[in-house]
Amino acid sequence: MGYLYRRSFKSKIDLSEKFSLRSEDIKFIADIITAPVFMPSIYYRSRVVVFCCLLVLVAQATVCSGQLRRMNVKVEKTFDKDFQFPEAVYISSKKNVGVAFSGGGSRSAAATLGQLRALNTLGLLDTIKYISCLSGSAWSAIPFTYLPARMKDTDLLGVYNDPKDLTWYEMTTTEEGSLAYSIAHSHTFPRTFFHWLRGEGNKKYSGALNDIYLKNIDLGNRHRYFSYKDENVSDIISHNIDLKAYDFYTVNPRNNRPFLIVNISFIGSEKNSKGLSSNTFEITPLYSGLAYYNTAFKIPAGGGYYESFALDAERSNALKNNNHVVVKLGHKKQIFSLADAMALTGRTYYAKADIDNHYSHAMKIGLWSPYQYWDNDFYMKKTTEKFTLADGGDVDNLGIIALLKRKVDKIIVFVNTQQPITSNNTGAVVDEGITKLFGAFNNYNEIEMSKIALHVLKNDRGQLDTLRNRLMALKRANEPLIYTGTYEVQENEQYGIYTNPSWNKVQITWVYSDDPQPFYSKLKDKDIREAHRSGKLNQKVKKKMKENNETGNFPFYVSAWSSSFKKGLDYKNEHVNFLADFSAWVIMNNADYFKKIVLGN
Repeated sequence: MGYLYRRSFKSKIDLSEKFSLRSEDIKFIADIITAPVFMPSIYYRSRVVVFCCLLVLVAQATVCSGQLRRMNVKVEKTFDKDFQFPEAVYISSKKNVGVAFSGGGSRSAAATLGQLRALNTLGLLDTIKYISCLSGSAWSAIPFTYLPARMKDTDLLGVYNDPKDLTWYEMTTTEEGSLAYSIAHSHTFPRTFFHWLRGEGNKKYSGALNDIYLKNIDLGNRHRYFSYKDENVSDIISHNIDLKAYDFYTVNPRNNRPFLIVNISFIGSEKNSKGLSSNTFEITPLYSGLAYYNTAFKIPAGGGYYESFALDAERSNALKNNNHVVVKLGHKKQIFSLADAMALTGRTYYAKADIDNHYSHAMKIGLWSPYQYWDNDFYMKKTTEKFTLADGGDVDNLGIIALLKRKVDKIIVFVNTQQPITSNNTGAVVDEGITKLFGAFNNYNEIEMSKIALHVLKNDRGQLDTLRNRLMALKRANEPLIYTGTYEVQENEQYGIYTNPSWNKVQITWVYSDDPQPFYSKLKDKDIREAHRSGKLNQKVKKKMKENNETGNFPFYVSAWSSSFKKGLDYKNEHVNFLADFSAWVIMNNADYFKKIVLGN
């Protein structure tokens, strides 16, 4: 392991022996220095190897000196079908409604920003129980959920403006400290590379996201954990004498924060994925984990939740009578922060199984590293493993599974997609994140579908075709793509979805990001209209992306790496603002409709 070839002399350098580097660091060095965009001449790359390794060694010597400490962690077992989620006591008075924001990198972050802005303006977030998010939508939802009380929501989300009042200056300007500014000035690649040079290992990507989204709103202390309310922090402290209240961020105290669920894909890793099936791993302010436990797994994984501050720790004993276990973690290096939650759900790479059910990782720039996770099979003494927790969109890109688990009555799902609704000889084609829920795929055969389709909504009476046709009809009528239907829930043990006589159906309102023609017609500013006509509000994307139908045309912006590898997740100010304004307008223009869905009157 760790061999790099110097083509000029046909010799090889063993990095693992000479520099005592971890395999993940070696892999990152190799990928960076062999990239043509990084070093134009091959004859200088060996010197770059030595230089980078020395930097990493120095950084690791300073970062890894923290000592391990033991902590008591509360565990919630989920083997019971009637499991009561811990947050129920705090949100029982709210409407049994959940809002799901789809994944999609910076596109989803910008669209979610606009949707949060509109829902907050209408006061609907005050009464909603849940926000379910993943990937880019979590980059907006997490800062909103934990925004410090001294800051105004409008400082983060911006103020809603009707399209007729928008100006070109507003479109091309973002205020520092706002989410719009963060999305437009991410500079992901250089930030990630900088944190790698500091020897941060699997924390390098979370370090970059921390710089982008959290530092400018006073949530960027990576030596602080996160929890829900002050009383929850007090309970944790009562079992851990070394912890203090200032070691935790808590949710914004305004009563308009629904309970946050951050979705991640649990897929195993290159070493331990065989025998594991993909599933949804959840991070919340109170608890985190993989609820499903499959007794057939060769490697134990799942079975419950434990307090989120204990993520990435090593379990050191079996369950105690008081439902607590003892874990070991580094005082500073292993703290699981808000930035880590953002990094895990938005890894921006795709992991897929080969014929032997081993996972390959397509993104090779150092964003991937395993996090430690211990299962909740409480009869085993040593069960900590390093698992890969991948981009939330790899399993359920809409975040609906988490809400079905919790038996919500109504779901509003914002499909912030890159897939426009089209038609072929079989009918309307919509985003595959929708079809998967009904047990179907757009481009797979029947055998493949049976293996990987989620199938959590019944489709025995053509419910999926009805949905697709209704959305297509709305598009052809130049109307916002908003459709509400009631669906029978398909029980699915793997995803922890169970029905009962009082809950076996769910009402879902689909809000599909497509057909901006009604929005265009409202714009009055001449400069904005001209920019739209000339294509300046579309992204310039690479030829290869266009060949894959990734056009970059509004509102179907690509998730990342649209034009510059070095910029990574960056969007222009006008891209962020235009997408956020459009997403907010869809809600505000149908305010009475959404109020009726949420409030029921």
